[in-house]
Amino acid sequence: MNLHKWDLAQSPSCDCGQRQTMNHIVDTCPLTKFDFEGGLNLRHKADDDAIIWLESTAIAALAASRLIQMLGESSSRSTIYG
Repeated sequence: MNLHKWDLAQSPSCDCGQRQTMNHIVDTCPLTKFDFEGGLNLRHKADDDAIIWLESTAIAALAASRLIQMLGESSSRSTIYG
């Protein structure tokens, strides 16, 4: 990300004086870096409960989709054979 490249800033430098890059903004800039233990990588890790919830939600969505499909097939058959 370089605002200068997109003509949104007059200089390619960050407000802190260093060259502005995504890595700089997130990891090293004293003005904007994610300053907590583990950094940005830790922020994107899901705990076991979150993963289980996402998996069960995906499975439920697939089951619901299949049920709707089956009901649609069933109603079209009854219309044909009605």
